[in-house]
Amino acid sequence: MADLIGLDAKIYRGAVNTTPSTLMVNYRKAKLAREKVMADNSRHGMTTASERPTRTKNTIEFEMVNSDTDADVAALWAAFNADTPLAFKILDKASGKGILGDFYVSKMEQDQDEENMQIFSVGLSPTSEYRDVTAV
Repeated sequence: MADLIGLDAKIYRGAVNTTPSTLMVNYRKAKLAREKVMADNSRHGMTTASERPTRTKNTIEFEMVNSDTDADVAALWAAFNADTPLAFKILDKASGKGILGDFYVSKMEQDQDEENMQIFSVGLSPTSEYRDVTAV
């Protein structure tokens, strides 16, 4: 099996509570962070602290070049300003592993370095208002 590189990653977006099918192409440095939230389940008389996973925290971050003609930039900007969730699927390759769910655009940070392209740093935070985030 060949090793995967960042170019293999895929991000799809779509309407909330659907399987997104619009492949985003104007992004770089995509990062899917999955972390188990741990709960203390220690009991009286135990000599060692004990934990068990209760939930999974999922966040997505990536960068985009600011472009007035990019539909993805427009959709993310509109969702951010209107507090509207969108569906996202992020995978390590076209038919690979990742997550699917509904997310709020929680960050649209803009870098306006005068010697480079304007870059948005985008952050997506999951919502369970319509469905839970699932692993795919």
